[in-house]
Amino acid sequence: MNEVLAFDVLQSAVETKAIASGISLEFYRRAWHPNVVRRYGHHMASKSTRHGDQWLLLELLEGAQSLGRCSKVSAFEAKAVLYELLRMLAFLHENDIAHGDISSENLVVCRKIEGLPLLNAIDFGLSVHAKTQQAMGAESGRGFQGARGTPGYFTLEMTWPYAAHSDPKGIHSASQD
Repeated sequence: MNEVLAFDVLQSAVETKAIASGISLEFYRRAWHPNVVRRYGHHMASKSTRHGDQWLLLELLEGAQSLGRCSKVSAFEAKAVLYELLRMLAFLHENDIAHGDISSENLVVCRKIEGLPLLNAIDFGLSVHAKTQQAMGAESGRGFQGARGTPGYFTLEMTWPYAAHSDPKGIHSASQD
C-alpha cells in the first residue's frame, strides 16, 4: 500500500467504547459514501481507556478545511456544498444512521472535482444506528438519548434530557451554519 493515510486519536470514552464493541467497524463497512471519510482500520494499543491508546486509520483528506473555516464562496459553490451535504445525510438516513454531531467542525471541504468543492463528513464517534437502536458507545441501547454533540447544533428534540431518538436529526443540525 503506497497511499498516505491519516490517524485520528480517539478523544472520548464513547468513541473508545464504540471501537471496542465493533459497532463502529460495522458502521464504516456499511456506510461508504463519497462524502463520508473512509476508514481503513483501527488500533488499540492497550486495554487502558487513556486518551491516545486507541486510534483510527483514515483516508487522508488533502487540503481539507473545516466548513466553518472556509473562505467566502460563490452562491454556485455554496449550492454545490449544500447538495453534497444533503446527499450524504440522505444516504446515512436511508441506512438508518444518525451522525450525532453534524457541525461545521465535522464537515470538511477537501478537494475540488471539476471545479466544485467536495464535502466530507468526519468524526462518527457519536453515531447511532437508529433501526436497531444501537448507539455507538451508548450503554442503554435505546438509541440516540438526550443531547450529544455540539450544543449549538442540537435539534429542539435533543434538548430534552430523557428523550430517546430513533430518527436521524442531521438535517436540522446542518441548517445551523
